[in-house]
Amino acid sequence: QRAGTNSMAHSDDSDDFASELDGLDLAACRARIAGLLAERTRREDSTQRVHVKMQALTYELAARREEAAAWRQQLQGKYKQNMQLEKEVPDALVPMEAAVDYYQERLRRLIEQELSAAMPRRPEVNHLGIRILDERDLMVHKPADVERFEQAQVDTILITHWRNSGSEHKFHSSYRVSAIATVTELREDACTYWGISEEQYVLWTLGNEKVQDGLSIQKCFKPNEQAHLILAPKVPTNREVPESVQEAIRAKRGVKARAARKKANAEMRQGTSGMQPDSFYEQMAQAPGLFEFMTQR
Repeated sequence: QRAGTNSMAHSDDSDDFASELDGLDLAACRARIAGLLAERTRREDSTQRVHVKMQALTYELAARREEAAAWRQQLQGKYKQNMQLEKEVPDALVPMEAAVDYYQERLRRLIEQELSAAMPRRPEVNHLGIRILDERDLMVHKPADVERFEQAQVDTILITHWRNSGSEHKFHSSYRVSAIATVTELREDACTYWGISEEQYVLWTLGNEKVQDGLSIQKCFKPNEQAHLILAPKVPTNREVPESVQEAIRAKRGVKARAARKKANAEMRQGTSGMQPDSFYEQMAQAPGLFEFMTQR
């Protein structure tokens, strides 16, 4: 009977729709069909949203059931543990019957406190049913020792570069480094960035200490030392030509040989008394980073 009633209602709607189309022209029929298609699209979208929401609610219900089962199992474990403790109490220490209610109330309060402290906070939702996330839920909580270790790690380094030791034009660049980065990689990257030769420049600390290649960047600085390196040209260890080399390349015969011998003898007799030492500032400028370290405030 219900199926017959539905078929009759469907036939009545079809007759009404057919009679409505008989009174419309071609343009109106097209507009009517476009409206019906748009209405069908809206209904399909609404149905899809309802299905997604029902699926989310199903997942949420399953999670809540699992959570309730876990809490129920934990409560039973606590109850069994309390029963075991009561069996282990000697008969001489069993309280009077009048104190049974007191201990039951105390046990109930302890269980409620443990459950309320261990139970996660229920997330808040808006009027559309969408969960509202708290910023504290998105924070990553790490142990204290891990946080101290990460704070001691060097992750950013400032590099100051100048073309030569006496130049006043300095260039600065900051680098993000990993925990396994080495000094060689940092120096090569900095030299490539400024377009200079890797063989002619080295890295120095503000304490005028040369940084060895292959060393880990995490071991370059002392505790509480500023992560600041200086990229400066290499300083030759010996700028003067040895006397043995000069003697080997000197002319052995002829006028130049006699003049060179006379000049060498004269210099040997005079010594280095006529040479003027460099000034204090020039001596500091020869060491990369020393002038900047001594003049900083």
